[in-house]
Amino acid sequence: MFNETMPPEGRLTRRDSQRKYRAILAAGTKLFIERGFVQTSMDAVSQEASVSKRTVYVHFNSKEELFSAVVRGLCNEVVPEEVSHLGSPDGGPLEVLTELGTVFLTSIYTPEMVSLFQMVVSDSRQFPEIGKMFLDGPVRRSQGIIHAYLQAQMKLGKLHFKQPDLAAVQFMGMLKTDLQMRLLFSQKIKLPRAKLREIAACTADLFLHGAVPRR
Repeated sequence: MFNETMPPEGRLTRRDSQRKYRAILAAGTKLFIERGFVQTSMDAVSQEASVSKRTVYVHFNSKEELFSAVVRGLCNEVVPEEVSHLGSPDGGPLEVLTELGTVFLTSIYTPEMVSLFQMVVSDSRQFPEIGKMFLDGPVRRSQGIIHAYLQAQMKLGKLHFKQPDLAAVQFMGMLKTDLQMRLLFSQKIKLPRAKLREIAACTADLFLHGAVPRR
């Protein structure tokens, strides 16, 4: 994989170092989304962040390392930390899965996240490692939260799945409907939160109860 490296320079003060780290990370996020991994250089990142290229390498040893940090940061936007409490086994499955689904859809369908998905799909053809970074980050983490909740419900005897790990993947797949493909193909769609919640609620209901009429 293409690699840009440079020996680090002297130590920065902690406050200055943190400020420059945030600036570099913000610059990397902006450029990776706009240009893609391949077309983003560390020179461009240093210019966007208004720091020297050597300073960039003080914080990140390579472009791959910077990209990994960007993916981790975006992962927290796709699956915010506060979402974890929604997976409490105390909540009813329909309500919890609806809320989780709404949070996920609201996060992944922002213009910035759609652009990132497009970039990862495009660049991972040449560099599969990029796709793996994203797959192991927000994708796996999202599935992991659903999986953990389903397992907790199984222990309480409220739900039953032969393969809870597969069920988590299936729920996430159902949740995206065809909207993700339409957005990845750059189709303009209005997605108010109320509509996303409606999709999440219908998905949770179908996932839990199926399509056979209930007695």
